[in-house]
Amino acid sequence: MNLYHLRHSWRKVTPEVSIVVPTFNEADNILMLTGRIRMALAGRPAEVIFVDDSKDLRTAQVVVAARTLFRTPNFHVRFFHRTGDKRWGGLSGSVIDGIERARANNVIVMDGDLQHPPEKLPELITASEQQDVVIASRYCDGGKAGGLNGKLRHLVSRGSTVLAKAFFPHRLRNVTDPMTGFFLVKKDALDMSLLRPKGFKILLEILARHPHLRVSEIPFEFAERLAGESKSSLTQGLHYFSQLFKIKHANQIDAFARLPRLVRFGTVGAGVFALGMTALYGMVEYAGVPLLAANAIQLALTFWLNFSLNKALTWRERSLNPRAASRFLVSRAATTVLNFYLFAWLVGLSGVVTVAGMTLNLGMHYIAANVISLVAITLVNFLISDRWAFAEAKPYRRTVKFLPTVATVALIGTALGYAALQSGALALALLFVLISVFMFIQASVEVWRMIYGYRNPEAVDNMRFPTPLAQAGEKFCLIVPARHEAEVLSTTLLTLAKQTHPDVTIINVVCDDDPDTLAVAYAAAEKSDRIEVLQYPLPEGVKPSKPLQLNYTLEQIYGRGFTVVGIIDAEDTVHPELLSHVDAAFADKKIQVVQGGVQLMDFDSSWYGLHNVLEYWRWFSSSMEFQANGRFMPLGGNTIFVRYKLLKRAGGWPLSLTEDCALGVRLSSRFRARTAVYYEPRLATREETPESLSAFFRQRVRWFQGFFAEWRKGTWRRLPTVRQRLLAMYVLGGPMVLGFGLLMALIAVLAMAQLKAPVALTMLTYLPIIPLMLAMLLSAVFLYDFGKAYGKKVKIRHYAKLFATFGAYLVLLNAAALWSIFRELRGNNSWDKTAHSGRHRDAGGQTPAMAGAGMSMKEVV
Repeated sequence: MNLYHLRHSWRKVTPEVSIVVPTFNEADNILMLTGRIRMALAGRPAEVIFVDDSKDLRTAQVVVAARTLFRTPNFHVRFFHRTGDKRWGGLSGSVIDGIERARANNVIVMDGDLQHPPEKLPELITASEQQDVVIASRYCDGGKAGGLNGKLRHLVSRGSTVLAKAFFPHRLRNVTDPMTGFFLVKKDALDMSLLRPKGFKILLEILARHPHLRVSEIPFEFAERLAGESKSSLTQGLHYFSQLFKIKHANQIDAFARLPRLVRFGTVGAGVFALGMTALYGMVEYAGVPLLAANAIQLALTFWLNFSLNKALTWRERSLNPRAASRFLVSRAATTVLNFYLFAWLVGLSGVVTVAGMTLNLGMHYIAANVISLVAITLVNFLISDRWAFAEAKPYRRTVKFLPTVATVALIGTALGYAALQSGALALALLFVLISVFMFIQASVEVWRMIYGYRNPEAVDNMRFPTPLAQAGEKFCLIVPARHEAEVLSTTLLTLAKQTHPDVTIINVVCDDDPDTLAVAYAAAEKSDRIEVLQYPLPEGVKPSKPLQLNYTLEQIYGRGFTVVGIIDAEDTVHPELLSHVDAAFADKKIQVVQGGVQLMDFDSSWYGLHNVLEYWRWFSSSMEFQANGRFMPLGGNTIFVRYKLLKRAGGWPLSLTEDCALGVRLSSRFRARTAVYYEPRLATREETPESLSAFFRQRVRWFQGFFAEWRKGTWRRLPTVRQRLLAMYVLGGPMVLGFGLLMALIAVLAMAQLKAPVALTMLTYLPIIPLMLAMLLSAVFLYDFGKAYGKKVKIRHYAKLFATFGAYLVLLNAAALWSIFRELRGNNSWDKTAHSGRHRDAGGQTPAMAGAGMSMKEVV
């Protein structure tokens, strides 16, 4: 049986039993446990589902090894790694996730620490023939609990069992070990909607919520732990008691949950208020605690109860923000201060009234004052809690990080306001200086980034591809998405088919509503068996996009054994030796993504094209290596190669205007993927600049909008270090920086006409000129290096054009950035495709890449 059939034959075999193993840092036990399970089952059709909550991938790596080592047609190992919001309900939640994924009706739950002997599995299965649940018990006749270390754990285990039976004397009357984690349950006997696990005693949850289950027990000996650590703790004990209470009163809690939220909030508040009043009265009247001190104590008590009960009852269905407690603390601290002073003011009210010769001293009793003050802020507290403190969690949003920004803006605004009161001209001068300093910092950072390769000679060496291997190691799938590319597609596909790497398949994916491009694609496929054409069935009413085509292709290539997926655009000219060098790069198993160089070639086609070509030169020869070194890498368009397994784990390409950037952000942030950047002119993929100024502007707006959307999405906040997050914030926030820079420059120009300021302030306004002049001179250096690297003749007129249009190009970029922000904020995600004509290919038809390989156009076509 070959590897493909072995890998997928398990899908045709229905397992007799599914074994669910929740794990948390259990990597050292996986191989031994899996081997013993397979041996114990002796050929029975079975699957083992490891549900892992570990925060690293060590357990996952061992499970993958176990899957390969122990797989047979009747025995399969599956794995579900719960991360982020998927890690719900603790150990019980992981068991439920495993049961829901089980393919067999007989589901056995056991721990991954080898304290539950796999040799008992056949006995559990046999005993389940007439039962819904079979419990492996430590406390029935023949069972032993020797694996519990120490008298304390024995006492806790026995005490927990007694407590559970006290809560549910009827349902657990014939159960000696309701706390065990080793049992079999019939999946069709469970109503999964009844289970609300939050803790670690899932069997208790099942038995208590399903009173009509047929239950029996078998004895087993609880073994010593071989590796890993016990998950028991004081916190788990508190969760256990809470679990008992919630199960016992499930009907009442569910009925309460059906009430309107405001009613629930008010009921909780009223109950806590009554308790607070009782405590206040007892402290003042019986304990002699001073009035204000007693009030402060009862406020602290009611604060804690309010949060706990509202979280559990009022907003129980929400996945709360991790900072819910701190938000509740901040909001209630503010209203508590208000309540305290309102209470103090009310009890301090007094007056003297004379009626019919009688003098009356009027005042408010402290109980009445407390009632009034609490009622006054109840509605405010509900609104704050509902909209903010107990708001639904929004991924990756860290509002607290903006506090320094808010403080800085407030400080600057205060300074400008003070200056305006003193003198309008002084305020204008300060504003102009602030604008100039901002532009100086931004321009300096950009210059620092663009000369990274010049500052670090070793970076140039790092960007050289390694020497091709004697024997290929990877199996490549090159995806070429195309839409309305009939003019350039054939040459691209046939050139790709001449790759020297022996194991590459080229899949050209074209929407089924594009007959002209499809005709060219099929004609090219007839000339090379390396080329395949895939028609993407564009759904009616759905706008076509590159990520849709890419993700469709990723689905279609499942099971074909590809190890690396590469992206090539339909107009690209790719060197025939590129994949052999990329293969060598992936020989380093730490490398998960390879970004190859891309270079625009038609520097003499237009004034903006000249600058665009130099942008690519500095991006790929310097800036990208700077970002890769900083471990944050928004990928660049095409010539991107990703390990297939990583791409599948990441869910393919995000649906974004810049799917390459979004994929890079996701891989860098969520998966900590290591990206290697290579740029050698000989091996660089060649492209052309947009054919018109308006096309260039639309393309750049789309790119900027995609970057800005990624910044707003906030995935980059998952990056582990402050340095990485700062780099990501700068790179993705570039459109804001450029757009804001344009607005400030316009303000500065208007201000210059009226500016009358001290000499020192005036001198500061010239700061941005320094990095801008340096950037202009560096562009001339880049132009010279580009011409030398690619054999292009650079003339004096090119340098003159470069200097003359430098400012206009900056304004064009800034305007595109500003417009991209407006589009994104308005929710306009329409996509304008850039047309291609193949201008980067030589007039004679021979591309520089083919010339370097000694190939002519006749040989290709």
